[in-house]
Amino acid sequence: MIQDRITTAVDTALKDHREEMERQMRHMEQTLNSISSIELRPRTRLYITASGIEVMVRFPVGLKDAADIDDRVMREIYAAIDQEPKLKLAGSGMPTLRTDISTPTPA
Repeated sequence: MIQDRITTAVDTALKDHREEMERQMRHMEQTLNSISSIELRPRTRLYITASGIEVMVRFPVGLKDAADIDDRVMREIYAAIDQEPKLKLAGSGMPTLRTDISTPTPA
């Protein structure tokens, strides 16, 4: 249920950016032989920790749009957390946002 909510939230946040992501994906596939399209799609991972469940969301985004898209994703995740049954945030009560500006490494 948690992964479904987070995945839906990320998809909703990125829907306006989807065309640009697809364009970038096609360009990278043509330029880099070893990149697969799966690597360039939004992904969510759940990890069970001592304090609860940690969710990692990774999605491709251009640097010029990163801050705006990060904000959209966080708003959608907050809305997903607030849906019934509500999810309780572990720790400080505020999700941690880390922007990873690395590029995919060819296998």
